[in-house]
Amino acid sequence: MAAFATSDELRARWSLAPEGDQANAVLEDASVWLQAMYDLPDNPSEKLAAVLRIIVCSMAKRVLQSENTDHMESLSQTAGPFSQSSSFRNSEGNLFLTKAEREMLDKALDDELNRSRGMRTVEAVSW
Repeated sequence: MAAFATSDELRARWSLAPEGDQANAVLEDASVWLQAMYDLPDNPSEKLAAVLRIIVCSMAKRVLQSENTDHMESLSQTAGPFSQSSSFRNSEGNLFLTKAEREMLDKALDDELNRSRGMRTVEAVSW
């Protein structure tokens, strides 16, 4: 299965993205994860493909940013009167979607599959 985004597309969105096999592997992992979690069409429309590209690049960036954190959840440094504290959101490099990404993907899938969402009205008639 081909990834929904290439390493060049990731670098276009994030200049610090690594080059080579590591980025390609993470992009492919994110694409497989999405395929496993969502019922995606085999040939997505241009709009859905663009949404998948954005989401896969964001997922890959979160994973790759966690690479050098040694799986720490927080870090504090103190030198005299100065202190610095950091916390890493995805310290283990897990693949996940943010709420905004889930909403964007759900909307794009609804548009792609002609599904309606939300409330509907039904006319009540008597016999």
